Amino acid sequence: MKYAWVLVTFLFLGAAKAQVITVADIKVSVTAESLAVAREQALDQAHELAFHKLLSENFPEKLGALPSHDQIMNLVTNFSIDREKTTTKTYTASLTFQFDAPHVQSWLQHQGNIPAKNPLTSQNTSNESTLKLRATYTTLAQWRHIKKTLEGCKDIQKLVVQNFSSQNATLAVTCNQDIEKVKQYLSTNGLVLSPHEGGWVISPKD
Repeated sequence: MKYAWVLVTFLFLGAAKAQVITVADIKVSVTAESLAVAREQALDQAHELAFHKLLSENFPEKLGALPSHDQIMNLVTNFSIDREKTTTKTYTASLTFQFDAPHVQSWLQHQGNIPAKNPLTSQNTSNESTLKLRATYTTLAQWRHIKKTLEGCKDIQKLVVQNFSSQNATLAVTCNQDIEKVKQYLSTNGLVLSPHEGGWVISPKD
């Protein structure tokens, strides 16, 4: 029998249209002394696995100590069980989680994983400069493509995510001064880099 479970956090709960980060295909399987205990342990594990996957997909360079279980619970806005299989002592399931994006960002900043501030543009050496980029996207898949493409550019030495939400992100990028090479590389990967209000905007091509 398939059950539908939905957990709504009691802390930091935003409006119905609050920005969320969806993490899907979280698989767990636990055997315990009873099905009830196995299910409870599996769901606890799933929360931590989902948050770890969120970090590994969006901030792989920032993986470190996870928040406490209670903190993770408070970052989740809801979750659903997509598939499950049970025996008398085993619980196996695949789940989808939704995390509150602003509070994930706040937690990362509090931990020091994302700097709260960074200059718009600062000179590092005679051959490098730090640019402030604003990434815009409509899906997390597009965000991952933007971040992966920037990380794969040989003319970029360092990338720091300053702010992050489900629709845009602010990044500080240290790169060679020849910005045209970076723009050309991004264009070949389906991205547009254009100047905007003292910085740069990067977005998928239409």
